Amino acid sequence: MKKPTLQDVAGLAGVSITTASFVISGKGRISDSVRKQVMEAAEKSGYIKKRYLAAAGRRPSLGILVSIDARWAMVWWFIRPILTEIETFYSVRGYNVVIIPISDSMSDDTIRMKILEQRASAVFSLHYGSESLLSALDAQGIPVVVIMNGHFQEKYHCILADDFQGAYEGARHLISLGHSDILFVEAERIGLPTLATDRFYGFKKAVDEASLTFRQENHVSCDVFNTPGMEARLHSVFSQKDYPTAVFAMDDDAAIRVITFIINMGLRTPEDVSIIAPGELLNYSDPHIFPITTLRINTQLMGKLAAEMMFRLLKGDTHGDDIHVLKVKQHLVNRGSTAPPRTRRNAPVSLEKSEPTETPSP
Repeated sequence: MKKPTLQDVAGLAGVSITTASFVISGKGRISDSVRKQVMEAAEKSGYIKKRYLAAAGRRPSLGILVSIDARWAMVWWFIRPILTEIETFYSVRGYNVVIIPISDSMSDDTIRMKILEQRASAVFSLHYGSESLLSALDAQGIPVVVIMNGHFQEKYHCILADDFQGAYEGARHLISLGHSDILFVEAERIGLPTLATDRFYGFKKAVDEASLTFRQENHVSCDVFNTPGMEARLHSVFSQKDYPTAVFAMDDDAAIRVITFIINMGLRTPEDVSIIAPGELLNYSDPHIFPITTLRINTQLMGKLAAEMMFRLLKGDTHGDDIHVLKVKQHLVNRGSTAPPRTRRNAPVSLEKSEPTETPSP
């Protein structure tokens, strides 16, 4: 059976060979509808069932998908070390590393065209994930490493934070201080469906092991960007006489909003309410940021591991059907937003293991 040619693709798509060539090479001013038509024909014919390599004479390029939507603005400080590690690793190996800005409003085909226009021979996807897009890239022989989105860990190579373990350690820290009435504030992050689940179950495991009762009303799910809605939920909790003595927040972006509300109610952290959160999304070197006790995610290590994993894929050092997932452990950084409750309604729970505590660098 002869290999499909560009002429076959053009004929199947109903366009000229020149147009088909422009689409496949990522050149020219071609409409999205025609690009889609040609790419579908190329896939159907099997023409691009091979790795999409950069043109001869050019340094190979790697793309990093980064969302530019406003709701992701708070993660920039968090992801900078990942970007830096990937760029550092590949720049000395002769690769161009290109940030490809994407948005929820973009279709899979539009994003794929942006990747092809950059001649990216491999793609890192930061938080973002679309099953159809990843599948299309795989069909074109473009390897993908997904970073910080556990929804795809059964199908694609992934570098993840161990959200279950981090939440478990954070809850144990609060319980060891004597807190038995803890509020879990969940902020669903669009596109990261497993994040809230993993963190809640890690939290709940620590609570169950300590034989504490977790009341359903202490599981607050809210949209952190809907300030009135979030405040209404928190007001119903903290206006009670016996309000929770501690809060486990989904991440420190949510935690800082909870702290602001608590302060506005005339309460203090940690004197009245302790608070802890996974993440390190905020820049704690900024003196204007409230110091929150967190479960730090080592994003510098994540970037290094992602770069090395992709390099093995590019060299063909992994078996085709092997899916590799690495999870980075989270570590407690105590910045003083947690303390024993002033009046313990129950005796402190004894835990067999102590929590690892990291003192932040000055």
